Amino acid sequence: MEKLYPEWAIGPFEKPVDKPVLWPSEKGFDSWAVYNPAVAVKDQVFYMFYRAETREEANTPYLGTSRIGMAVSQDGIHFEKAGDVPVIDADQPLELPGGCEDPRICRVGDMWHLIYGAYHYPQEVYLCHAVSQDLIHWQKKGPLLVDGEGRPVPSKSAAILSDPQGNAVQIDGKYVLYANECVA
Repeated sequence: MEKLYPEWAIGPFEKPVDKPVLWPSEKGFDSWAVYNPAVAVKDQVFYMFYRAETREEANTPYLGTSRIGMAVSQDGIHFEKAGDVPVIDADQPLELPGGCEDPRICRVGDMWHLIYGAYHYPQEVYLCHAVSQDLIHWQKKGPLLVDGEGRPVPSKSAAILSDPQGNAVQIDGKYVLYANECVA
């Protein structure tokens, strides 16, 4: 049988169920929307980090403050939310009032790196960075891209070059991040 993909590629993908693997809660920080997830696998457990919005803030000009929630799964299909509070909450000036959105995750050694967009409504979105050794407790590190003066550079839609196991990979000795208008 002819191989359709190179050795490093993952896939092909199939839709295993006809319903979402995650949906909004009745109340709380993710009662309006759950979307734009990223998944990491650690010790055969799937950890999904998702953008969440609350119904209570749906009528704001910025459509609510986004937060990042977490759900876990043993099979990668059936997820259970890990508590009723976000794992990354919007509490820094660059993150307010729009929030933390669109998580992306990778591992370097024993450290997990979560990249997310900080929506400083109405100005810009900035890529920010948090780290964890256990995928549960996170320490924010601030803006990921800064100019020569140390000011955050607007950008979003991060993609970290990673292998199928979620490890960030290097090209010519450097890690690679693709974002809206740049490669870093």
